[in-house]
Amino acid sequence: MNTSFSKNLAFLIKRDGLTNQSFAEIIGKKGGAIGTYIRGSAQPNLDTIVKIASYFKINLDSLIFKDLSLINLNNHKDEKNVISTLDTMNKEIINKLNIIHSIVSRDQIKNILRELIKEIDEPERP
Repeated sequence: MNTSFSKNLAFLIKRDGLTNQSFAEIIGKKGGAIGTYIRGSAQPNLDTIVKIASYFKINLDSLIFKDLSLINLNNHKDEKNVISTLDTMNKEIINKLNIIHSIVSRDQIKNILRELIKEIDEPERP
């Protein structure tokens, strides 16, 4: 498991004011299990990961791969709304790229995407 999962688990437990022991009980694990997941010395099985994501009301992708501490999460709904908005935007972009693809070549689309990435990577100008 990557380090994002471990950091996210620690972050979510702390955010919700839980202890490792209390959270372990919530998801049906022994007290020490949560600490081993956070330290990265043990990995939860898929069933446990699903229970964790379900409890915190986030998707598996976010729990495992995203750095949730970078998103200002005041409550579960905020994180869910941010993820939902990003997912919707991704789908819209893909739909628009499919329309563009029917008009221009694949290489032209790649060039457009490279330019967009360049703009995203460049620091904002005052």
